[in-house]
Amino acid sequence: MKALATIERRCLVTKTVQHELLHVIGLWHEHMRYDRDKYVKIHYENILPGQQSQFDMIPSAHSTVYNVRYDYNSLMHYGKSALAQPGKVTIETLDSTYTDIIGTQTDASPGDYYKVCNIYSCATCNSKMKRPYDEGEDISNPRPTSDSTTSTDRECSHTQPILCGLLRKAGFLNCDYEYTNKMCCASCNAATPKVSADMS
Repeated sequence: MKALATIERRCLVTKTVQHELLHVIGLWHEHMRYDRDKYVKIHYENILPGQQSQFDMIPSAHSTVYNVRYDYNSLMHYGKSALAQPGKVTIETLDSTYTDIIGTQTDASPGDYYKVCNIYSCATCNSKMKRPYDEGEDISNPRPTSDSTTSTDRECSHTQPILCGLLRKAGFLNCDYEYTNKMCCASCNAATPKVSADMS
């Protein structure tokens, strides 16, 4: 089965591309989780006509949360006014400290990465030994880790190692795009042929 993601040219910004790639890889929207009603309230009355399906809950029989607690910082979470009628709110966080945080992320969260690692049974996740994130652990504020890389390594490394690896393995790593070159610098600088992609 081949997955096809169509992204309009106006949407070719890193976070949108990452969001769509995470769908292709296997992630649902965070606000569609079967346990979401404990964390957010969906205001269906404020959603633009025809867009309600973007807020439907996926039953537990058809999805999993991978033992990861609800992640307000997920790149897969819509913002509070996503697909809303003018001046309205579609997603209200039950913890008000996250109201202006949902939907503003520019990078995949640790929870997003952990879910991808689970989907593909990775032994390591983000170059570290995979460890479980149970529903009680706060993955949105991970503990700092020591960084032994040199400044040269940091200047050219993967900012999205999982996505870069999957793109490269699938033959879709196109380093002709500036955002891809920055996101997957190490792979783009490796002695591998570049793949052209028709984005029309």
